[in-house]
Amino acid sequence: MHHQHLGQGANQAFEDTYHFVRLLTEHNPSAAAPSNELLETIFSEYEQLRIARTSELVKGARQQGENVRVVSGEEACRARNKAVTAVYADENFMERWLEFFTHPFRMGESKI
Repeated sequence: MHHQHLGQGANQAFEDTYHFVRLLTEHNPSAAAPSNELLETIFSEYEQLRIARTSELVKGARQQGENVRVVSGEEACRARNKAVTAVYADENFMERWLEFFTHPFRMGESKI
């Protein structure tokens, strides 16, 4: 995976844990020993949920690596730095950044 350009290793582990616990709680509120059928349901839902999120992150990391961060030559570095500076200068940058990286830990939205 190309998460090195988004620094998402630990965050994805937290998201994985959150969703797995949430699904266990949702599908097995009694916390009884789950049946194989119940675990299949939970892991199937978990897989679909995580594939969508991790695909989004891999795409973003690949884009960062191929189009933004990894360049060679002085002019390419200057152009990259100028482009990155423009991104941070955008008044909506922080809102988009928080939306992307706080998922699923938004205030008041936790289901566990």
